[in-house]
Amino acid sequence: MNYNSQIVALNRSEKFFILISILAGVAASLLAFELSLIKLVLLVFVFAGSVVLFRYPILCLILAFSSGIFKEWLTENVALFSSVDFTTFIFLMTFCVLISHWLLTGDLFYLPRIDGFFPLVFFSLAMLLALFYTPSPKYGLLKAGSFLAFNWTLFLFAYWGIRGRRDLQQFGVFMVGITAVVSLFTIVTLTRAYLRGDFLYSYRASFLGVNPISFANWIGSINILLITLLPILHKRAEKLTAMALVALYSATMLVTNSRGPMLSFVLSLIILFLYHFRALHFVKIISRILLGIFFALLLFLLLPEQVTSRYVDLFGGGSDVVSQTHSAYTINTRLFAWKAALSAALSSPLHLLFGIGVGGFSSLFYGMDVRLYPHNMVIEVFCELGLVGLFLLLWHFYAVFAVIVKKLKDLDQQNRILLLSLVMGTVYLLLAALFSGDLNDNRRIWFFMGTALAASGILSTNKHN
Repeated sequence: MNYNSQIVALNRSEKFFILISILAGVAASLLAFELSLIKLVLLVFVFAGSVVLFRYPILCLILAFSSGIFKEWLTENVALFSSVDFTTFIFLMTFCVLISHWLLTGDLFYLPRIDGFFPLVFFSLAMLLALFYTPSPKYGLLKAGSFLAFNWTLFLFAYWGIRGRRDLQQFGVFMVGITAVVSLFTIVTLTRAYLRGDFLYSYRASFLGVNPISFANWIGSINILLITLLPILHKRAEKLTAMALVALYSATMLVTNSRGPMLSFVLSLIILFLYHFRALHFVKIISRILLGIFFALLLFLLLPEQVTSRYVDLFGGGSDVVSQTHSAYTINTRLFAWKAALSAALSSPLHLLFGIGVGGFSSLFYGMDVRLYPHNMVIEVFCELGLVGLFLLLWHFYAVFAVIVKKLKDLDQQNRILLLSLVMGTVYLLLAALFSGDLNDNRRIWFFMGTALAASGILSTNKHN
């Protein structure tokens, strides 16, 4: 009997499935006697999830960007995530997808061509070298490892995951929709609490127990992105919907009672306004300023005092003495932390050049090797990595933004606004990093930079489309 044999080439998805299956089998065989049952279950979920996310990279992008929003609720209500960190779980899947993509396509060898890649490599090396002289070796190792695992993965996956204009559109639509649902849920929950009389002074709204500052920054980045897109929304229904969402997002940000994110949002709006300044007529400029002031005052008048207290207390106008004292304490603590960090960096020539060591601020300021930081990313890097580390970080930002701004100038109006929206999301997060969090809390910066880099290449290639 004759058989007509033919070798059929496997497609990309089939290759990926085979690769993941082999890796899963090897990993399970090696670790079966070392891991607990729950970690073996986690391993299975990681590999299974990687197969799904490889097929739908936009879903992976959304999960990676928003993992912190759902983390607290999952930790309290899902047994698996009470033992396993949800963020680590998501990033393990993302990393598996990224590695598999590189193995299947050979794109690993093109990494050095990514703008800002080498400055980020040198900055990461500076963090690792700073582990040898840090007074906080435990937190320093955790901090450097987290940066290498999470910040790098977000940057590279965002750059790879956006493969075309359709991906950009899908990501934008999904994120705007998810943010709308989350914001609406928060406002409804807040209203119910107010009607039940459950409010405390200095009430800080959040979503399912997430940190209010992180929550406000997540919404703020999408809010400024949507505001930037308003000029290219020409249909009346689209424009009205977008403006309603902006109002919803802004109100949700306000009720988080978080001053840093709100200040960053206002500064971002000023930067965006100045960018468009030349193209606007004087009457439009004045009308938009007045409209913004009116909207802000209206929100302050309509919202309960509890959810605006931290803004009012900043100027000494609150009615609660304890809250005013706490408000002044938190501000003074951060100012004192900034001063202490700068003093440490300037204490000797070696510290000025190389810093006191990664994570060292916690031992300097609190006398403990724990996760504490000065709540200002620039001062944090200057204190812990010195002028060398600060130069490398700023070089990385400059290398990325220089390419994006150059391509921004060559695009037509619609594509320029699309790219500008991602740039403004990055700018907002950079400003927010000056008031709260550390390098790893502000990892969404690298997500937006990777996305903006990918978009700049896509839109410049299709600028006439």
